[in-house]
Amino acid sequence: MNDERFERDLRALLVDDAPSVVPAHLRVALQQVVAGTGDRRAHRPGALRRAGLAFAGLTSFAVVGVILALAVVSRTGSAPGFGGAPSDASPSATPAFLWDSGIVRLTADDARITAGGREYLVDPGHITVHSAAGDETHQTLELEWREHDREMRLYLYFEANGEQWWLERVQTRDGREPAEWLTYPGPLLRAPLGQPFTGGIERTSPDGQDGFRLEGMRLEAFQEGRTRSDPEGCQPLIAPQPSQDGGVTDLEPGVVEGLDLTEMTPAEVAAWLAERDVCVTWRYTYRTDANNQATGFAEYWCTPPEGEIGGGYVDESDGTVTVFVRPIGNPVLDMRPQPPLGWGCD
Repeated sequence: MNDERFERDLRALLVDDAPSVVPAHLRVALQQVVAGTGDRRAHRPGALRRAGLAFAGLTSFAVVGVILALAVVSRTGSAPGFGGAPSDASPSATPAFLWDSGIVRLTADDARITAGGREYLVDPGHITVHSAAGDETHQTLELEWREHDREMRLYLYFEANGEQWWLERVQTRDGREPAEWLTYPGPLLRAPLGQPFTGGIERTSPDGQDGFRLEGMRLEAFQEGRTRSDPEGCQPLIAPQPSQDGGVTDLEPGVVEGLDLTEMTPAEVAAWLAERDVCVTWRYTYRTDANNQATGFAEYWCTPPEGEIGGGYVDESDGTVTVFVRPIGNPVLDMRPQPPLGWGCD
């Protein structure tokens, strides 16, 4: 076991189970080091995951000594390259973390989230990795798991303009129940279109209590073969009405003569729009949590999925149509891996 892994495993154990014999001011100091609320230089490249180490034989003196040693070591090991700029260090050939949604791919030598006084990605168990429906200008990488008996999420939002791509913002859960979002606005990093970003990034919340860190990272977004293009060469359903707000018109009954989503199947809507050469994409939506009606997932489809129509809208900027379809009976389904370009898409 290397020193970095030992340090992180021990810090995680001490934060969760630090014995009461440790003086209060040392316990607070340790928590600040782990949470990133003390001196920013206190962050040192951590190790991988908790190894389940047993420290039952440590005496109170030894525990205090370890705490002091960690504080000293941490303050002398700040890593370069954080804050959104590439670092000199190349990512490891065998990274500790690999998350690939089929659209965005991220590897890292070390990753951590501090939220609600605890450190996450220490022992995350099963992580669900996916990306929302994106295109040439918007992509996401979305991670969800449970740790410390809490719901945790790490969402990365990307944008591109034809020359560059960048990480627009990062969101995590706050480690509380019920959970709320912590947002870290950007842009946080940039790279030329078609090229990966390598290096590291670290951000701390305004109150200094929470944050995230990705180290030894290789991040790939908007890669060839993984970037979806919207349909082209088709007619708008309504006259485009460009606006800065990117408005939409809900396809309620009577909005468009002859098109009534409440009385039609997905196949019938597809045929009606095809006769008029109207651009349409589909979202297959389903619940992923029986206890939370708001928790679900939307798959991107180029062809009409089977099910019942739940609504639709017209993008006022170009007149294109999006139709939502849900499985009959609204069952709870497991989220499944998504094809890079969407279901039924070439």
